[in-house]
Amino acid sequence: MSKVPIEGPAGAETLPALPSVLDAIRILSPSRESGIHGESHWRRVAAHGLYLADDTGADRLVVLLFGMFHDSMRFNDDHDPEHGKRGGFLASCLNDELIGLSEERLDLLEAACRDHTLGQTTDEPTIGACWDADRLDLVRLGTRIDKAAMSTGPGRSLELQDRARGLVTATPDWPEIFRLL
Repeated sequence: MSKVPIEGPAGAETLPALPSVLDAIRILSPSRESGIHGESHWRRVAAHGLYLADDTGADRLVVLLFGMFHDSMRFNDDHDPEHGKRGGFLASCLNDELIGLSEERLDLLEAACRDHTLGQTTDEPTIGACWDADRLDLVRLGTRIDKAAMSTGPGRSLELQDRARGLVTATPDWPEIFRLL
């Protein structure tokens, strides 16, 4: 496994081999091919999250990983209230071998995945950026963004909502997203 040093909130850590993490998620995900919650949605959420992280001080790696994991364990596109918890659990299972997050960062990722559908907001910058990134991609369904449901100032901006609409038809690929990290 190839890792390079990065600096995170908990000190020096390593950057995981993101293509290997993605390959594992793809193999295990029952929803990867979904037109609503599948891989194209994961990519947009990751891209939105990295953009939000620039203005919020969020942990960029956790935000990127949230995009990859948050809907990866959906069994269907309808009512599946435990899917976020399962996505966070998958991240936890892959952490030692492929990801290498500190306990603090893994806890953030698991909490963001577990609670992303509860409709809450938060002052915690990383979780807020994760949740706002997912909510920004509601535009793919023709849904208007409810500013009151957003945790971050940038997430409430019309500029970012317009950007989200543009990504629906111009979703970046994973290599492009990984380069943003």
